Amino acid sequence: MLNKIVNLLLVVSCLMVLATGGLYISKEIKVRQFVAHMPKPITVGQSVKIAGVSGKTTLVLELSPTCPHCLANEPLYRQLSALPQIRDGNVQVVVAIATRDRQLAQAFVDRDGIPGFLIVADGGDKFPFYFYSTPTILLLDPNGVVVGVWIGELHGDEARKFVAKLS
Repeated sequence: MLNKIVNLLLVVSCLMVLATGGLYISKEIKVRQFVAHMPKPITVGQSVKIAGVSGKTTLVLELSPTCPHCLANEPLYRQLSALPQIRDGNVQVVVAIATRDRQLAQAFVDRDGIPGFLIVADGGDKFPFYFYSTPTILLLDPNGVVVGVWIGELHGDEARKFVAKLS
């Protein structure tokens, strides 16, 4: 009788290991499929084509009015219009905002005095270039080649290096 109980427990244990392993493998397959479809980070040297903005150095700001990190960068965005290279038109600014509310996007840009051309993708709309994450700042040369990438909040030395790169 004891042998039958031990054998039953052994069979139940093996079935549990097989079921757990199957669930783990299924989960791993889904994670790997998700990672395979994730966008690759934007890197220096990559080309970004934005219709109507070629021929000049371009600063692309990928923002969201509800992103806490974008909001943390607001002091930096307020500085942009005062920079001589932007004010003089040597560097053009494109602000790309992902939101369903166009008025919210415009209010965000107006509140911070962010200069430049506003592109809003709401719902089914798509950006004319790859939108990576918020906040992402790209500096493009006149040919649309990425010469600088900043992702996330910029404070202190990072913010100063960003402003210096625009000079």
